Amino acid sequence: MSSLTAGAAVSDWVAAMADASTELALSLGIDGVELLGWHDVPPTGMAGAYIPLLAEDQTLQLALLASPAGCTDLARLLLGMEPDEEVTDADIADAVGELVNIVAGGVKQRMQETTGGLRLGLPVFIHGYVQLTQQLEVSLASARIGEVDAHLMALRSTLPARR
Repeated sequence: MSSLTAGAAVSDWVAAMADASTELALSLGIDGVELLGWHDVPPTGMAGAYIPLLAEDQTLQLALLASPAGCTDLARLLLGMEPDEEVTDADIADAVGELVNIVAGGVKQRMQETTGGLRLGLPVFIHGYVQLTQQLEVSLASARIGEVDAHLMALRSTLPARR
């Protein structure tokens, strides 16, 4: 079955994101990712990259969010830059998009047994907040990635039936 709901709660996807983020952090020379708490409401004032995971009847968006300054620090980390080096907005968007893409690949690998047939989309970088609706399930964990306070978020919605 290729449904995102087949045995996987939305929080399972965030837990898989935390595992994949820890693996990525270790490869970048950071001790790992510390989960600080679980939340029901997406944060405001954040920026970050979202990437879709697609199945036949569901869509899931995985997101790596931080303050604008936190996104800049994450970009410097990926790009191997010093803390005082300037980073363009385009480089920040590309770097955070690449981070969420790497994490999503790790999530897909971890969740393959539970949910086969997943396809990754392309990441987008967004400044703003998520407006919750009745059709949208959300799971969110605050985390510390190195010195950066961040949020790992999964959003799931059901697609309308095909005619």
